[in-house]
Amino acid sequence: MSDEQPFVIFDDSHEDDHSHNTPWLILVVDDDPDVHRATRFALKNIEIFGRRLETLHAYSAPETLKLVAEQPDIAVALLDVVMETDDAGLKLTAQLRHAGLRDTRIVLRTGYPGYAPELSVMTDYDIDDYRTKDELTRTRLLSVLTSAIRSYSHIHTLSRSRTGLELIIQGTREVFRRDSLKLFSEGLLLQLSALMSVEKSGFVCAETQKNGEPFEGRIVSACGSFANTPEDGARTDPLISKLLMAADQSMEPVFCDGYLIMQFHNDDGKRLWVVLESNRIPEEADRDLLRLFATNIAIGFENITLIETLDMQAHTDPIFGLPNLNACTRLLKQRLRSQTPGFLAMTTIGSFQTLFAQYGPQNAVALIREIFARMENYTTETHSVIMADGSFGVLADHCEHVTGAISLALSKPVTTGSLEVPLTPSTVLVDLSQRQEGPMSILRDASLALMHVSQTNPGCCEMYDEHLIRLLKRQRELTQALHRDVRQSTGFSVCMQPKNRLSDGAIVGAEALLRWKCHGENISPAEFIPLAEMAGLIQILTVFVIHEVAAWLKDQPAERMIPVSVNLSMADLNKPGLASSIIRTVSELGIDPAQMEFEVTEGVAMENAILAAAQVEQLAAAGFHISLDDFGTGYSSLGQFDRLPISTIKIDRAFVKDICSNRASLNLASVIISMTRTLNVSCVAEGVETEEQRQVLMRLGCNTGQGFLFSRPVPIEHFNELLRTASQEPPAEQPGRHERR
Repeated sequence: MSDEQPFVIFDDSHEDDHSHNTPWLILVVDDDPDVHRATRFALKNIEIFGRRLETLHAYSAPETLKLVAEQPDIAVALLDVVMETDDAGLKLTAQLRHAGLRDTRIVLRTGYPGYAPELSVMTDYDIDDYRTKDELTRTRLLSVLTSAIRSYSHIHTLSRSRTGLELIIQGTREVFRRDSLKLFSEGLLLQLSALMSVEKSGFVCAETQKNGEPFEGRIVSACGSFANTPEDGARTDPLISKLLMAADQSMEPVFCDGYLIMQFHNDDGKRLWVVLESNRIPEEADRDLLRLFATNIAIGFENITLIETLDMQAHTDPIFGLPNLNACTRLLKQRLRSQTPGFLAMTTIGSFQTLFAQYGPQNAVALIREIFARMENYTTETHSVIMADGSFGVLADHCEHVTGAISLALSKPVTTGSLEVPLTPSTVLVDLSQRQEGPMSILRDASLALMHVSQTNPGCCEMYDEHLIRLLKRQRELTQALHRDVRQSTGFSVCMQPKNRLSDGAIVGAEALLRWKCHGENISPAEFIPLAEMAGLIQILTVFVIHEVAAWLKDQPAERMIPVSVNLSMADLNKPGLASSIIRTVSELGIDPAQMEFEVTEGVAMENAILAAAQVEQLAAAGFHISLDDFGTGYSSLGQFDRLPISTIKIDRAFVKDICSNRASLNLASVIISMTRTLNVSCVAEGVETEEQRQVLMRLGCNTGQGFLFSRPVPIEHFNELLRTASQEPPAEQPGRHERR
């Protein structure tokens, strides 16, 4: 055979499927130039397993280490024992392994076997073969290289597979990160290229769905000749579109025009494509390996999409389909980590419960979505718009951007169906650069501040500043004090305000009112009752009032017995079992239900107040009278009201205050009084403070009133004296502003 004639070595376990452009790298390390020339000549025009050989040459250990740093993919190293020192080659083996050439097969060559005995060398050093230079004829050298390259190929494939598997494991460990699918897809490409023994070049395309739109594919990972492919390449690149279509619906690996295509499905119908450049057509055994690989990947894809679905559900409100409190927390956390966190605005147009009751579920949902869409439209790229905890929020870099977006978005009424809804937003603005707490603390404080602003200064925008902080601090302190005093049963008392017959001032009933003194300060019911409702303490306080009223009633003689009313809030009525508990408590106290009346608000007449209405009906069935408080200020449905067991309607003080000078108020009060006669229920006017109001109310047909004209609330222990001294003549006017309970 001529030296110029190509010499090709085949192996049945390796098809001629490798790229001819990628040679096996053979490293020759020897301080003798003749050895290099001879080795280069011996390997000229040689192909092993379809790939040519390329030799790299080094004459010393330092040269070798510098070379391998630039060429890490060396298949075989032919290493001389004796160079700078008698054992330089032996020491170099450890250095090569430490440099990362763990897959490289090292063949030790020595001209003087005595310097490096074969048995001890093979035992003590990480080498794969030992040969003397005399025995390495051309044929023997090719035999040694063939064996070494075969081993390197297998080991290198396993090593690359292990690396790919580690990336996939990393992807599954990191599924809670936003780029978990990207990590997973990078592992797919690496492991698949290792299994196919080809260079890593391809892409992964995932099918996603956003906002109910049809499924759309996006490139989540790409490498090699596809490295610069944009995310929308599945739609814009003809080659990618062609390859994805070639996969069809097949679950089998597909080979098309030099590409391997694998497709995966999950239970939701979403798909994942893995496309790899490969000219290799594997045998059936390799296809079985690919199928096993595909099975494992399908499980991983199912798990990752499940996690992404759960993540989406955790960060989306199920009713509105909008970002929720969790999404707000995540966005806020990202802001706080940045150098310029900017501002957070929390705004509300009223409670969702009220919106649902006032406009109905369908219109309320449409209203919320329209407001959210407006706020998104009026923000720039520096904004993030979220909905959190019953409120809308805007995150932005600058204060004016936030307030401007809210003003533009909510300045005009919203039309939903046939309804035009005017908006009165209340807003709290937080400078995030001034806050050191975490996102949950910031959102909690902002929500409390927003609740305060919407109650005390509705329709305004207030900065979360020292003044507001002091008010919120007082709320927290009062809430803590409420818990303490409820636990210790101290600080609470009951006052009673009479209900008087308008014609002669005789006391015909009374309303029990809760009072609280904290650290010597009389706290207004308007301040502490909402706090008690939010803290979940209102039912305990209601029971306290019932006990005090029951004790008073038991001491009354029959001739002075009058019914006493106790207020029940919606927070009370929305707690399951309240009515049964009250009925049982009053029975144990030995009180006739006819002696006690419960005042409820118009909220029980809302269409969605099913539990509250049911509990009112249960109390009425047990013999208690039910009074509807503050009538005319809420959003009750008359149709629903007509089905409730109401025995008395109390006209709100807002319609009594200007009854003499405001014809509209006069007419509305007249309508309410007329309605009570039609419904055959009693009528009580609240806030009667002047003799003129009393006279007009009597003329309109109202028989009973309650207000400062007759008496302020007095401690329950002094109410007997008020009963004894009540005048039978119309009382004189008492100046002063009526205090709400």
